[in-house]
Amino acid sequence: MINAIHKLIEDRDSGHLRIGYTRRHESDPIGTIAARLGLAEDDELYTGITEAEATRILKHLLGADLAYGAALNFDRRALAEVVSGYDDATWFTNLVSHDGYKDFSAGSANAATGASYDAGIIIVAGNVAVGIWVEDED
Repeated sequence: MINAIHKLIEDRDSGHLRIGYTRRHESDPIGTIAARLGLAEDDELYTGITEAEATRILKHLLGADLAYGAALNFDRRALAEVVSGYDDATWFTNLVSHDGYKDFSAGSANAATGASYDAGIIIVAGNVAVGIWVEDED
């Protein structure tokens, strides 16, 4: 999996891609988990989503610059490797959507970093949490 993570980071030639792992305790709220990943510690910023929505979100975030919408290339197999294999996982995002995350912009995100635009997902599985976050500046 580490090679897939390196591939995703190397491919993103715009802004900043943050991929982090942290230990999670059963009683930890999502805000506490987010803070351990270097994100804003506010439970209200993060919404539960499905795995399919998380995958759709990540394909969008990795495939375009958040500030200007310029198309970016990324390795879809590397993404699949990073997000697969989390049995009984719970998924979260800071994006706001009313259509299943089929159409959204970074402007519809609750800011979780100090960047002009940021969005991502958090995967909570067992005693581990994974954050995949994109940050861009205008």
